[in-house]
Amino acid sequence: MTRKFIKPSEYGLPIVCGKPYDEADVEETLAAATAERYVKKLQAARPRLILLIRHAEKPDDPNDPNITVRGVEHARRLAVTIPEKYGVPDIVFAAASDAQSDRSVETAQPIVDKYKIPLVQIPATNLHALFEALHEPPKKDFALVVWRHEQLPTIAGMLGIDPPFRTWPADDYSTQWAVRGWVVRT
Repeated sequence: MTRKFIKPSEYGLPIVCGKPYDEADVEETLAAATAERYVKKLQAARPRLILLIRHAEKPDDPNDPNITVRGVEHARRLAVTIPEKYGVPDIVFAAASDAQSDRSVETAQPIVDKYKIPLVQIPATNLHALFEALHEPPKKDFALVVWRHEQLPTIAGMLGIDPPFRTWPADDYSTQWAVRGWVVRT
């Protein structure tokens, strides 16, 4: 196989010791540079704090998609305690309402209403869309994520942190994971 050599200046590449680059070298170098720029862009756009919480209390009836009366009170308390502890979120992401559950949106609604915060609903199973949304401009300092407990450890892992537990306990509605200084896992 003959190798085609190109001029580094055609691609904005430096000449290294007078050695010409072949096309494979250029493609590899450009791919690495593009990936590096992408990661830097993501890191620059990421919020300084992401708070991961589970939706409020759900009923015993598995067919009921809403939070309980206790869950409504819990959601109202979160609208007070989260700003007291972390500040007011710039944006709230919630697992979108569907036939199975409205609970994440119902939990987020009191804080969204009280502070007029944008609420972004993302399908619960589309964690990639959540991850991408966390990186979209404009820069957000504090993002609140209200989600279903089964997926929160996965979300934490996508943010580059080791969650305190691999499986969120089914009866735990109060744990909050404050993620600061997270990294991008590519």
